[in-house]
Amino acid sequence: MLITVPKDGGLLPTFRMTEQPEVITKGTYGSAVTVNISFGKEDVIQWLESLQSPYPLIMADSDWLNRSPKAVEILIKKKIPVGLLGKAGIAYEEDPSLLEKEIQGFEKVFEKKPLWFRTADEEFSDGLRQSLYQHEINALGSSVFWSTTGQKPKLGKGDILSIPYHRDEKISFKSIDSLRSSHDFHSVEDVIFGVSVKTKKYPQ
Repeated sequence: MLITVPKDGGLLPTFRMTEQPEVITKGTYGSAVTVNISFGKEDVIQWLESLQSPYPLIMADSDWLNRSPKAVEILIKKKIPVGLLGKAGIAYEEDPSLLEKEIQGFEKVFEKKPLWFRTADEEFSDGLRQSLYQHEINALGSSVFWSTTGQKPKLGKGDILSIPYHRDEKISFKSIDSLRSSHDFHSVEDVIFGVSVKTKKYPQ
């Protein structure tokens, strides 16, 4: 991995894999929370406004971003990390231009490419992985999925947790906040790179 470190010693939120394209599903240090969002308006806005650092990684559906300008405004203002949540993996085989369209849509909103991309079902074809690699975007899966039919997940070293918030499947923000307040979570970058950082529980 190639990591760029600024003069102040902190990690920049950009990196690229130097080996063959792979789907990242687990790290080596701590654990990280990612929330897949494709639905919601006022409920999501209220939650984003209440969030305190360290933030979870928001994997945002491109269609949801387009219809949620207020949420986008909060994400940008609070510098909450955002990745691109795509469609099911097979959609990119059926329409090779889909990824490019979604990346362009993300760039239009945030004025930069996403650092992370995840398909809705975490299925990545060889072609999709290659395309993401060419765009210098990392394919992100997860090692633990919080199912709406299951109990609060148990997390181990290096786990990347995926939490759904969709029309037909969602974990309540109250439950997400409860989990976050009971663990010391880290950014996905820190979990992957094994970087030990000082963190605080939320809420303080």
